Amino acid sequence: MSAAEADRFRVFETRLLTQLEQRAKRLVKRKLPGKSVETMAVGDGTDALRNALRRMNRRDPDLLDSLPGNRAIQIHFKRGLWATLRGTPQDRVRATTIVPVESIVSGDDASPAGRDAVLDALARYEVMPRNGKPSIVVLGSASGFSDAAWDLARQPGPPHVVLISPRGDGGWDIRMSDAMRKSDWAVLFEFETADERQERLQYHLSQQIEALETRGLSMDELAALLGVAPEQVGPLVERACRSDRRLMVVVHDGQRRLARSPLADEERSMSMWSRIRRWLGLKPSIAQQVLDLTQQRVKLEQARGEIDGKIERLEKDERSAVQSGASAKTLVEKKQLAGKLVRVRRELTRFRTQAQVYTNQIEVLGTHIHHLSLKQQGAKMDLPSAEDLTRSAAEAESVMAELSANAELAQSIEVGMMSPGQSDAEDEILKEFEREAGVTAAQPAATSTAREAMPPLPSEPASAGRERANEAPARMRSEGPQAG
Repeated sequence: MSAAEADRFRVFETRLLTQLEQRAKRLVKRKLPGKSVETMAVGDGTDALRNALRRMNRRDPDLLDSLPGNRAIQIHFKRGLWATLRGTPQDRVRATTIVPVESIVSGDDASPAGRDAVLDALARYEVMPRNGKPSIVVLGSASGFSDAAWDLARQPGPPHVVLISPRGDGGWDIRMSDAMRKSDWAVLFEFETADERQERLQYHLSQQIEALETRGLSMDELAALLGVAPEQVGPLVERACRSDRRLMVVVHDGQRRLARSPLADEERSMSMWSRIRRWLGLKPSIAQQVLDLTQQRVKLEQARGEIDGKIERLEKDERSAVQSGASAKTLVEKKQLAGKLVRVRRELTRFRTQAQVYTNQIEVLGTHIHHLSLKQQGAKMDLPSAEDLTRSAAEAESVMAELSANAELAQSIEVGMMSPGQSDAEDEILKEFEREAGVTAAQPAATSTAREAMPPLPSEPASAGRERANEAPARMRSEGPQAG
């Protein structure tokens, strides 16, 4: 089993069920119908895992307990006694997750949940008693859903189906029917707070710096990046512009685009003198110049993008006309295609020329913005002048020379810790060590010299040699000392 993949599904399962339960408790009696809410664990997830393991011929109870997806909850919104007596239908939300058991057990990467997996999860509710069926079914998948599975969320209930999966930027991908989205129950699935959504916007803006500083990003593009409705992007963009003064909204042909200047707008931090200069019509600051030039470049980039789209369509028509002309059978058909090709190529030449003009203008603006940005960045740094650098170097050299001289003087006049009497005593001891070492070395040398001076003995048996060696000391004792 892939432990990492199992942990990913388990974390998503806990996160989803916790969010649902907390939202239900917070919104009941306020934005959701009901007097109270009751949450209970159900066996939907365990039954699904057991069926999947049975299809795989795996009947290990320990494996069943270790797999993710064995949790499921039912949230019951109670309406009170009077509503119960009147027969008002009870609202029940059933939530569980879909886990690809085969992929997790085999250690493979999990694929998105398909249409069949969603239908199998919904089939268990069809056989339930009518008074116990859920009104809303929430199915989650940590690996996402296929396009065919997403289509099931658009179908009207009952029960209403809500499919939820995690997004790569940390958000939630939630799909439901239009009727469900317009009902009071839609607030139950607003898991993301305004601050969390703002953080996701900042994340995508940091990934799209090049586009922001060239062509800008439209509100529709931002909505697609965030996975929200276009009308929800406006407040997020306004908040982002307030927090980052380099961001701005550029309107071109009625379309609002978010752009970013390389330099921050200094209007809010301008001094009184700078404001007076602006009122008098004097030359604006470098930051304001960069801001104006960036707005112009965004508009030019957008215009060139439109021209590039036209050129791409004409080039496609050109290729199609050439292929059709090559396969034409009659001369009349070939002449018609040749006339069309002439018109297409004439339009292509015009649009390419226009695109080149936009390209040259963008290049000029980009170079000027780059130079102004470098100038502004250099002016903000209070760097030392050449005179300051020279003076500091001379002072440092003088200090180092004086320090070196003082170090040499200290070494030459250093007083030792040893007294003269102690030094003489140590010298005598060292000489004694040398004499003792000389005597010790002379004794082995004399012994080896005497052995080398003895004449070699004739060859004899080893026993005779030993006997003679034993007789020599006895003879020397019997003879005694001799007179000189």
